[in-house]
Amino acid sequence: MPKILLLYEDHSEAEVLADSLQRGGLEVMAFGDTDAAARDIIRQQPDLLILDMDLPRFSGLELHECLKFTRRASDLPVIYLTSNHDSIQRLVAVQQGASAILSKDGDGPRLLEVALRVLQRKSESSRSAGHSGPSAPIFRD
Repeated sequence: MPKILLLYEDHSEAEVLADSLQRGGLEVMAFGDTDAAARDIIRQQPDLLILDMDLPRFSGLELHECLKFTRRASDLPVIYLTSNHDSIQRLVAVQQGASAILSKDGDGPRLLEVALRVLQRKSESSRSAGHSGPSAPIFRD
């Protein structure tokens, strides 16, 4: 069962999203705190990160940038969730290797659909190229 690490500021919305992902057959570790999430990324080695870009103290973008310096987490696929429609912020996410960027609208089924697609692409990439590096991003709003 693929493991997903979800970092999301709003606890009640995180529960809704985690529930949708779990019903789709994914194991979900949900966090509202970047520090705790960073520790578990290294320990748990999830298959996919779903990061909130809008966290107040330390954003998902900043966490992703830091992870690039760790061998265990440097090539994890990332789906970003954002309420900000700033094209510069989205460009930065793409430059950091975002697999997808979605609006924060609480749409759990849509998040599940994109997560499964990203995991499938990761699996296909691993089989064909012998590694799990990022591929072209999926944009959906």
